[in-house]
Amino acid sequence: MTLVRVCDATYDKAPVEKEGIDVLDWPLDDGAPPPNQIVDDWLNLLKTKFREEPGCSVAVHCVAGLGRKRREVFNSKQLLYLEKYRPKMQLHFRSISGHCCVQ
Repeated sequence: MTLVRVCDATYDKAPVEKEGIDVLDWPLDDGAPPPNQIVDDWLNLLKTKFREEPGCSVAVHCVAGLGRKRREVFNSKQLLYLEKYRPKMQLHFRSISGHCCVQ
């Protein structure tokens, strides 16, 4: 499993890694859309992990997660980013349960 922290590190990742979970730190500015480099890193991570380890898990962790809990807390920067986003690549993988497509 891989855990991507998109917040500033607020806890020691050693205990998590001791359990066999890879931790990547890709902090974002709070309330802002991800920079292009992080989007590219994310897509490359998924492409690599799902090809090398079919059935693996990749999780994303942030501190507050406000925009992920209640729809009304998305800000205008986030909404504009989502409205203008166009997929850079499509990843197609076959999982045990069927097809999986990540854009």
